[in-house]
Amino acid sequence: MCYIRSTLKGISKARNVGIAAGNAPLVLFTDDDCRIDAEWVKAMVTELSDNGTWATFGRILPERGDSCDAEYTIPGIDLATKMSAERAIYARNRFNLGFGHGANMGVRREVLERLGGFDEALGAGGPLRSWEDREFGYRVLRAGGRIIYNPAALVYHRQWRSWRAVLHASRDYAIGAGAAAAKCLRSGDLGGIVLFADWLFEQGMRQVLSGLLKWQSVRKITLGLMHLIYPWKGLYLGLRHRFTA
Repeated sequence: MCYIRSTLKGISKARNVGIAAGNAPLVLFTDDDCRIDAEWVKAMVTELSDNGTWATFGRILPERGDSCDAEYTIPGIDLATKMSAERAIYARNRFNLGFGHGANMGVRREVLERLGGFDEALGAGGPLRSWEDREFGYRVLRAGGRIIYNPAALVYHRQWRSWRAVLHASRDYAIGAGAAAAKCLRSGDLGGIVLFADWLFEQGMRQVLSGLLKWQSVRKITLGLMHLIYPWKGLYLGLRHRFTA
């Protein structure tokens, strides 16, 4: 294992540094708050060994350690998880972005080089906060590539955030969604309108209704309202900010 220390800020910059430092044909990604399954590498490599597969994402289950108290167990709210146990193929429809998260992701090096890596304006620690993984997947699908979701590639994501931190992260997700839509529009891709509207409906309106009708949860309603409001801020910022990929 080679540890690379970098003074650059942001997950997208860190990933791009790691990509540039290696030469292996397959590149796998996870996060520092995740624990990988013993068979994770094997499952990812097996999927990516098919030359027709450009990228693969895996299953992410929530994990709560013994040190977590009730503050970190919020009914109906688990951030950055992908629970499905069914393998799925994503191709042709660039708006179908339910493939997973960057915390459990693998990409062929040739694809990373072709598409310019991760956009360093997006992602945690970057000026536009998030969506570096979905935006990269969108570019894969727009370029005609294929993404596989493989539930056998399993990681556990520690749910360490307090309610205040969940609010902060959700705001960042919403800003990133709006910014990614703006990036599309600035490049002449009207698909940005679809991305923006889909986020407002799926993450905003549906979550508000879920909070009202299913969970009877003020917290769920609050998160839904954030996803209705903050994408507009992301759209504004994205129309003004310089993108890198």
